[in-house]
Amino acid sequence: MNISTRKSTRVYIIDNIVDITDDQLKELYKRFLDILQDNNIDEKNINRQYMVSYIEQKLKYIDDANLSIIKNIILKFLASENEHDKKVKIALELANKILESIKEERINDLEEFTDIKRDVFTNDTVKKVIDEMKDHIFDNGFKKYDCMLYQKSIKYPYLSIFKGVLKQVGYELKPQHKRKVKGGSVDAFTTYSVQKKEDV
Repeated sequence: MNISTRKSTRVYIIDNIVDITDDQLKELYKRFLDILQDNNIDEKNINRQYMVSYIEQKLKYIDDANLSIIKNIILKFLASENEHDKKVKIALELANKILESIKEERINDLEEFTDIKRDVFTNDTVKKVIDEMKDHIFDNGFKKYDCMLYQKSIKYPYLSIFKGVLKQVGYELKPQHKRKVKGGSVDAFTTYSVQKKEDV
């Protein structure tokens, strides 16, 4: 593998590992550990963001043969993407667009969407983001009913759309009611965090 090919292979891997599922990422991460014979890992603190960062940093130490194997594995992963995986990616894309519109950092996993104030969903910029993604969302199999699109009396319709998208991929938006004392007055507000729905 010449320098140019090696560089393009590394770029392909970096660009596409964010699009594979959690289980696929774990499999790829374990392969890296085996190749590098890396045993100095704290399993308790491993999450999606950590694994993506680890792979990106360690790519330069992977030999040509294994680099080609890793690229082919990712190609197979992406080719086998099912309908659910596709929807999760769209939900993550929506979450990131919301975060970017309020000047927050992008995330690699839906459960990294945490402590976002409910008022964000009344923000004109956020409403525009969701409006611009509506066609893409519903053209890819999301149900308008679950997003409560036809309920005209809902107080936070854009919040309901996001909740509906999450519900259809196995996640939920958990509220947390908070109070902050400032200058003798109490400010009550609600924040939301994404969590995977527990199996009943």
